[in-house]
Amino acid sequence: RWWWRRRHVCVWGGADFFAAKYNMATALHSLKRFDQARVILEELREKDPESFEVALALGNSLRELRSYVAARDSYAAALRLRPTSAEAMLQLYTTKQQLVDWDGLEEL
Repeated sequence: RWWWRRRHVCVWGGADFFAAKYNMATALHSLKRFDQARVILEELREKDPESFEVALALGNSLRELRSYVAARDSYAAALRLRPTSAEAMLQLYTTKQQLVDWDGLEEL
């Protein structure tokens, strides 16, 4: 059966599978299914903690879910991975404002 073979082809080692999962998560986010996107993005973050895009997207989903502390941490991780990212810097700043967390703002 084709579905049996296809199921066994998709293993975590492949970059294509990682990209497909990331695309699925961003599509779910666009459809306002933030919790489903969060689950996938957390799984991807475990597999590749050095992915800037995953850290940023996870922060976006967490922020929509009003999990501001977790979103702040995800944005901070994204900014550590890419210190010149204006988007990560802005998202971290606005999330800190929502938390009334003024620690480290002078660094931004």
